[in-house]
Amino acid sequence: MKSKCVRVHKRECSKVLRILKSAGVVRADLKLKRDNEFVEIPVSSADVSKLSELMPDTRWELCEDEFEEISRGLTYKDLLKGVLPKEVIRELPRSYSIIGDIAVIHLPEELLAYGSKVASAIMNVAKNVKVVYAASGIAGKYRLMNLVHLGGERRSWTIHKEYGIRIYVDVKKAYYNPSLSEEHRRIARKVRDGEVIIDLFAGVGPFALHILTSRRCRVYVVDINP
Repeated sequence: MKSKCVRVHKRECSKVLRILKSAGVVRADLKLKRDNEFVEIPVSSADVSKLSELMPDTRWELCEDEFEEISRGLTYKDLLKGVLPKEVIRELPRSYSIIGDIAVIHLPEELLAYGSKVASAIMNVAKNVKVVYAASGIAGKYRLMNLVHLGGERRSWTIHKEYGIRIYVDVKKAYYNPSLSEEHRRIARKVRDGEVIIDLFAGVGPFALHILTSRRCRVYVVDINP
């Protein structure tokens, strides 16, 4: 499919993609296109002035190219059609988080009765998931999720990977947000060799781990949760 796109050097891709996604102009139905040096990001806006405002300090060009469409696979809600009542399926969340091989879905209390079927559907769609928990908010001074086991193995620990970094996480004992992986790497790239970093409210230490695997510096990691 043909689309307008923003063409940037691969070194700038992560930053530009984050900016364009925040502005809501990236086409989610098309795949990015890459060659040895450049990346083409399909966009819904061809307004050069608007794009220039979003990326004033970045070299880029607006062009047009053919892109491969992203095929929409089955969702866990698709698998529940005919299994659960339609009104129940409508109330289920559209998405869930995956930490390592553990899925966490924010399920309203009134839907917990359907938890085992929800867990089975998630594990059938996401083949790497071995455990499913329902979460109902974050509480306490350690900011821990209130979790209810829905299905799969009876454990709460896992190994989560971020850009090749292996992070041990026990979802019942520590707070961790997998959607911040790009932010962890972005901040680490701002650190210079020889600096001394204090990582407050560190949780399981993703910022510190990204910094220490890419820079030669000292990091002090601080968190109230032992």
